Amino acid sequence: MLPKRNLLVLVVTAAILLVLLTGCSSDNSTTLPGEKELTPSSDNQLTAEQLYFRTDNGEGGVQVGVLWAAPEYFRLTNQEELITELDLEDNLVFEISMTTHSGDLSNFPVLEKTQLTVDGVALKPIKWEVLSNSSHHPAGMLFFPAKDEDGNPVLKANSVIELNLKDLKGIPDRKFVWKLPL
Repeated sequence: MLPKRNLLVLVVTAAILLVLLTGCSSDNSTTLPGEKELTPSSDNQLTAEQLYFRTDNGEGGVQVGVLWAAPEYFRLTNQEELITELDLEDNLVFEISMTTHSGDLSNFPVLEKTQLTVDGVALKPIKWEVLSNSSHHPAGMLFFPAKDEDGNPVLKANSVIELNLKDLKGIPDRKFVWKLPL
């Protein structure tokens, strides 16, 4: 049996790869990068992946996918044990995967080049945990503090969350946005 962390990596990576592989076609949508249009599933409900996963348009020859590993995501996907394992009471966690067909992405300094903004307040990442160090398909979990200096949660019921990867393959900003409530 796979350890829980490896199972998470497998499930999330499979979901991200599916989105990335189907996203290689041209996209003429008018949505902003990081705000792909959401289409309800057949039962008129958005899936957990549609709610919590964002992808860009592959600018600069690099496709980036980001999954906000929120507690509700794990409840919706019946993986509640990961809420405790990832310490989501104290951490905001994002799984980031990058895909390119040329060049080496494994040395991109994620900790230095990523910023999370919650309601206009910038947060610096506290940890980057590599899940895959592949030169063409690197992936990892990026951790941010879930509480401010006074111990209060940084997320509110109507927060706007923006994850920004800066200067990846010549693209100054790659922004991924979640508006609460989802």
